[in-house]
Amino acid sequence: MSKSEIEENRFYFDKLSEQLNELPTGKIVFDDKPDIVIRYQGNDLLGIELTNLYSDGNHNRKTGSKLKLDQTFLEQLGKDVIDNVKKYTDRCFHLDIDFKKVPNKKHLNKIIPTLTKVVLKHLSQMNEGECLKVSPSLFNQHDFDEYSLKFIQTIYILTSPQFKISKYIGLLNSQVKSLKTTHIQTVISEKDNKLREYKPCDSYWLVMIIGGSMSQFSEFDEEKYYSTLFDRVFIFNVMNHVLNELKTSI
Repeated sequence: MSKSEIEENRFYFDKLSEQLNELPTGKIVFDDKPDIVIRYQGNDLLGIELTNLYSDGNHNRKTGSKLKLDQTFLEQLGKDVIDNVKKYTDRCFHLDIDFKKVPNKKHLNKIIPTLTKVVLKHLSQMNEGECLKVSPSLFNQHDFDEYSLKFIQTIYILTSPQFKISKYIGLLNSQVKSLKTTHIQTVISEKDNKLREYKPCDSYWLVMIIGGSMSQFSEFDEEKYYSTLFDRVFIFNVMNHVLNELKTSI
């Protein structure tokens, strides 16, 4: 596992710890298969696997090459914004942008400077370890030009003293408004199939990370039981600090 992956997993673990009081305390190791191992109460081992939960279309690649091209385009846009911001600050941060629709290339010469200005302004006011949600539809509209308002839904800025580099995480761009229970089960089952490859632990938890508002996912059923070999399974909305535990059965 690379240093940047460990850094990212450490950030998610810190946020998970804030939401889950029963998370055991002990020696923590960031590794792979599973991503996190906690040794507690002597020699008991808890393995935690982290995974990004993408939308049905993105996961199954049903939308074809157009989706891939859009995703690549938006990721490059985000990286360009970060490169601009880094010209004015040495502070490390993670950035995510939720777009209403994919902007046209001809609008980038206005959208990128606007995003750069907004990120710089809010980043300078943020404390370490903070997640900030900036919505042009709710406030600070004077910061957004007319083109940006057409395309940008929400900007998420994350800070942490553990961040050594700035990066565009792109969680929201690949998660659209349909998250069917069948898709959640598919992701869980794929992780189940790899569980035999994991380091031995006394119990295993699966944490699926999403972005945006849970209200977007109209087909998400909190009462449904999901079949899994994991002892506990969670859906974690990092940006909005919402942690949902799924009902599971073997």
